[in-house]
Amino acid sequence: MSSTLIVEKVQIEISRPKQALTGSKKIVIRADFQVAPGDRLAIQAPSGFGKSTLFRAIAGFIPVQSGRILLEPGWDLLPIHQRKVGFLFQDAALFPHLNVRENLEYALRLQGVGAEERRARAEAALARIGLKNQAEQSTDSLSGGERQRIALSRTWLIHPKLVLLDEPFSALDAGLQREMQDWVVELHRENPVPLLWITHDSSGLERVATRKMEGRQVEGDVRIFAAS
Repeated sequence: MSSTLIVEKVQIEISRPKQALTGSKKIVIRADFQVAPGDRLAIQAPSGFGKSTLFRAIAGFIPVQSGRILLEPGWDLLPIHQRKVGFLFQDAALFPHLNVRENLEYALRLQGVGAEERRARAEAALARIGLKNQAEQSTDSLSGGERQRIALSRTWLIHPKLVLLDEPFSALDAGLQREMQDWVVELHRENPVPLLWITHDSSGLERVATRKMEGRQVEGDVRIFAAS
């Protein structure tokens, strides 16, 4: 059973790039919201606003200065690869030294899934997206749309407890974007965990999001992500 993601009174401080000529030396990100199972929360803000930094903190890659991020008791104490967070980025982040099937299997191997089950689940996922015949091919042979289909399959293959989508389809053409957005909704209905999708524009929000939240800037370099 899935749990609610709680982002409570979180503050993250990051240093401004040295080449920045104006503004304070630090950017402060504050976040306070919840995402229930079955919710698809879209967070919209301009590029460079701090959306990806917030995602990295939620996933555990960077520390927060205060507040708490919790999905279930003890979740924040687990090693990152054991938290079962499904990521999807604009770059599909496929491993060039692994073939298509092995890229799907990799996430399952980190979860401790045995070799036979890994292969079976990966092959079933490839059959579902129409890429079964490319299982042994290099990822370099795939089109941009095919690469994102593999990456999206990998995101759900681990049966995630939380899904984070970081502008994953912005590099695709409009038709492929709509196809991938609809598939996100389909996969999420099958496994309705908390889902966050960050974007700098509003295209596709109505196809994917059940809720929307806009980042806002106050007090110079303080960026706020909070439910209204």
